[in-house]
Amino acid sequence: MVNELITNAAKYAYQGQSGGKIWVTVARMGDDDVSVSVRDEGAGLPADFDLRKPKGFGMRVVGFLAQQLKGSLAVRVRDPGTEFLVTIPRHV
Repeated sequence: MVNELITNAAKYAYQGQSGGKIWVTVARMGDDDVSVSVRDEGAGLPADFDLRKPKGFGMRVVGFLAQQLKGSLAVRVRDPGTEFLVTIPRHV
């Protein structure tokens, strides 16, 4: 999941630029969950992006893996950029 989210950020967030930053954060959420965040400061998501109906194979895989781990996938619009947050139970 993380590899796909990093790849997507590198591929789409900074198109036409020589580079940009991507942050990966892993944190415990209370006693029961772990969150993984992948964030960039790029161009943001297209207006028609729908996390529930991803068009690309990679985002479908990320969603499927989150489901398989009994977790959740969320997207946050940042100014600038985008953050994807995967939250999974520690004991799957």
